[in-house]
Amino acid sequence: MRKQEWIRCIAAALLLWSALAVAGERGWFGFGLKFSGEGFFLNPTVKSITIGSVVPGSPAARSPIAVGDTIYRVEGVPIAGRKANELRSLAERQVGQTLHVDLRRPSGEVYSVALVAVTRPD
Repeated sequence: MRKQEWIRCIAAALLLWSALAVAGERGWFGFGLKFSGEGFFLNPTVKSITIGSVVPGSPAARSPIAVGDTIYRVEGVPIAGRKANELRSLAERQVGQTLHVDLRRPSGEVYSVALVAVTRPD
């Protein structure tokens, strides 16, 4: 590799690293999901998303969220019929940012939560 190419590679790596540092740390809410979807497995069309687990002490655990509740809207966008990647981008937050989610309990009761993303514990 020529010296100029090597310098370009290093510059590109530093630029990427600095962009990631500026982007902030990816947030965590402390719940696991169960997806139901159809179509291409890398980006299926979502039929439903259900809370599969809630981590004790997490933002989700400090909210009314419970295992078995169904998420039906994220940031005001209905989830049914949306592509998984679209919903993922809607729901990703950096530490300190808020996520708004509308849920339905198995009993049919609906409620909304606003979760603030935190750093994932080690």
